[in-house]
Amino acid sequence: MILSMPNLASNLVGKTINGWIVEEKLSKHDGTGGCFSSGYRVRDADGRRAFLKAMNIGYAFHNTGSKSFVDSMQEMTKSFQHEEALVRLCGEKRHDRIVAGIDSGEYKEATSPMDVVPYLVFELAEHGDLRRHPKMKEQDLAWRLTVFHGVCVGLMQLHSSGVKHQDLKPSNILMFSGDTSKIGDLGRATTGTGMYSEPQHWGGNSYVPVEFYYGHAETDQEAQKRGADFYMLGGILAYIVSDAHIYGLVIGRIPESFRPGKMPGGFQQALPAIRSATFEAITEITATVPTHIREELSQMLKWLCEPDPKRRGHPKTLSEFGNRFSLERVVSIADRIAKKARIAFK
Repeated sequence: MILSMPNLASNLVGKTINGWIVEEKLSKHDGTGGCFSSGYRVRDADGRRAFLKAMNIGYAFHNTGSKSFVDSMQEMTKSFQHEEALVRLCGEKRHDRIVAGIDSGEYKEATSPMDVVPYLVFELAEHGDLRRHPKMKEQDLAWRLTVFHGVCVGLMQLHSSGVKHQDLKPSNILMFSGDTSKIGDLGRATTGTGMYSEPQHWGGNSYVPVEFYYGHAETDQEAQKRGADFYMLGGILAYIVSDAHIYGLVIGRIPESFRPGKMPGGFQQALPAIRSATFEAITEITATVPTHIREELSQMLKWLCEPDPKRRGHPKTLSEFGNRFSLERVVSIADRIAKKARIAFK
């Protein structure tokens, strides 16, 4: 592959790619997803609109760091193929709460046949990501909790196929017509083997589990990955309920001597202080929640954001044989809380 100037992946507006007319390039702020990709709004001849994610070789060229360009290209290509395979898997499994892939392939022009742009096409989220949905400006808790229930269903679908997302955050919760929420961006997801299966390989640091900051890794990698998804799901709930960033609230309540990098005994010795700070943060997050659902919602946050990965999850699931990270009870309770909220605001 030869990198031409200007980089083709950055200049696709006006092109037609396998029947998709490229109409608009999206900024990173618009939630294009991925550090090494460019995002576009596209439409087909019938007017159907979609989102196209193009692998941008130019970004790899300028962000190699200590790696060679060849190594960066290999990693980038492997990552793109990994995401393509997971998107295909979710489609085959009919996971309707995961943003669906529509098309994929490679684009090149007759005038520049060596400049190849691998791409993925996804269904377009009409209302963008959760952060910018108009209803997030309203204090409509029933709507917010309905969105959260959809996210729980999506994560349960992923886990049922052995996929751990590892990058759950508000920008990866996409909103469709009918206020339907779906999980997007499988760029850092893993099946537990191969790509991104190593310890503590998660997405952006803002929503990773608290143990990440202490350098703690579970010996059971499957449990660690699922537990990390649980914690990030709790972070989504905290954001949905009060626009709060839970780790930001927690770290401010941990005594200085128990914070990351300050504690000689590391994560295990800091756990009591982290747990106390977490519960205080949850009390603040749920302070304005109506009393008839406050307790259940607080418990949900405590199960999901429990700082000890070994204790994370619903207590009854933890005490039973089988999958301690089952999401069935979480989904059921999330649905019940959302329904209670809707009834109260009718």
